[in-house]
Amino acid sequence: DNDFHAGWREGLAKVLGWAQHVAEKYERSRKKAEEWYASELSSSQTSSSAQKRGGKGKAPSTATKVKPPTDIRLFRFPLPSES
Repeated sequence: DNDFHAGWREGLAKVLGWAQHVAEKYERSRKKAEEWYASELSSSQTSSSAQKRGGKGKAPSTATKVKPPTDIRLFRFPLPSES
């Protein structure tokens, strides 16, 4: 009976460690996404104000656009070999 409870405690400790790890990854990803969004807002405001001033500069290149970070809501359970 004690072995059974010890096994449950060990399993729950593993799940807790994994959940904390996933939560930390989520927070880091969320922070990166917010930073990216803020930088995109500031760069779009800067480019729109530059376009309003006019001038004969080159048109902004759309080929060098930075891609947004991966959707942080995606979730995957670890494989048995990863636990």
